[in-house]
Amino acid sequence: MKNLRGKLIPAGAVLLLLALGYFGLRILKPSDQDAGDSKNSQQRIESVNLLPVKERPFTTIIPRADGKEITIEVNRLNEAKEVEYELEYQAGTLLQGAFGKIDFSKELPPVSRNILLGSCSAGGKCSYHENVNGGSLLLRYLDGQTTALKGEWNFQRMSQEEGRFSSRDAKFTFDTGETGLGGSTVVVVAQTMGLPGPVDGEVIAGPYGVFLPKGVTLRSTEVNLEIRLSSEAGSAKLLGWTQDGWKEYASRVNGKSLSAIVDAATTFVAVAPPEQS
Repeated sequence: MKNLRGKLIPAGAVLLLLALGYFGLRILKPSDQDAGDSKNSQQRIESVNLLPVKERPFTTIIPRADGKEITIEVNRLNEAKEVEYELEYQAGTLLQGAFGKIDFSKELPPVSRNILLGSCSAGGKCSYHENVNGGSLLLRYLDGQTTALKGEWNFQRMSQEEGRFSSRDAKFTFDTGETGLGGSTVVVVAQTMGLPGPVDGEVIAGPYGVFLPKGVTLRSTEVNLEIRLSSEAGSAKLLGWTQDGWKEYASRVNGKSLSAIVDAATTFVAVAPPEQS
């Protein structure tokens, strides 16, 4: 018995060491599921805005007069069969969103979607989000491969901003003055992703759209606009979109800043004139 017991003690120690080693490896080495989750997390990080501005589709975000709804209008990208849209916005301390898909084989572009800034019950009773201040719009075009575009938008009220409206990236300001719009007017300043029409030269700022509710117009024809350029330019042109095409505004360039007086709420872009050969 004495000899048998002496042989069993080392065997128990070996088993203990093996057990500790096994569980130690389990702790140090992530499980297949953990590794898969990590890999999937990396795959979910998608690249956006890889297309040059001139090749991107033009997009608008127009507020309703009461500020409780916006309308997005989306154009087609090349021969993409459909596009997924993800609209996110900040409402106070909460992040809200709306998601959907557009099938271009069933609807001809431009396609619009009315998005309620709130929610409605099955019985038809609606509640609206408060303190909405804007967010982002992601478009994911699907045609064999995925092309993702993303732009930011600001949701502002005349009564709060006193006429000085700006883009979410703070690189664009549109100052109507305190009497340029009615006090209850809602204004959206958005990156339109693409251009409403072709331009000559290199795009060095924008495009930014200033969108008013349907039927609302500026009371002033002298609005101060300032836009931050992507690089210093000896000469740059400010263009604003009209029903007849692009209109050039007289502007002044100081380093990376371009300023001008404009007469409309529309889509603006700054371009460096093409080099003369």
